[in-house]
Amino acid sequence: MNETKSIPRRGPEAAARRARILADFNRSGLSAYAFARELSLPYTTLIHWLKKPKPKRIAFTEVKLPAPTSEPLVLELGPQTRLPLSSPSQIALAVELLKRFQA
Repeated sequence: MNETKSIPRRGPEAAARRARILADFNRSGLSAYAFARELSLPYTTLIHWLKKPKPKRIAFTEVKLPAPTSEPLVLELGPQTRLPLSSPSQIALAVELLKRFQA
């Protein structure tokens, strides 16, 4: 009996498959139409994947703070955005805020 594995449409396997296809497309040098045709992938599906916004990734790192001072810790979130933290209880709030921006 010939078993064929179904193509995942959702979940991590589907996301990995899409990422591989998009990476192959970027390396191929083909037009979107030619590439989709070569893979027997609907052209509109490929275009949808190409236009889909890429998720932003926020990386966290452990910070060892010196002894408390009267100066606040300042997180720079961009060239014009600063978040001063003046007490340890604000760190958890800042983490939550950053996670919500990532969503």
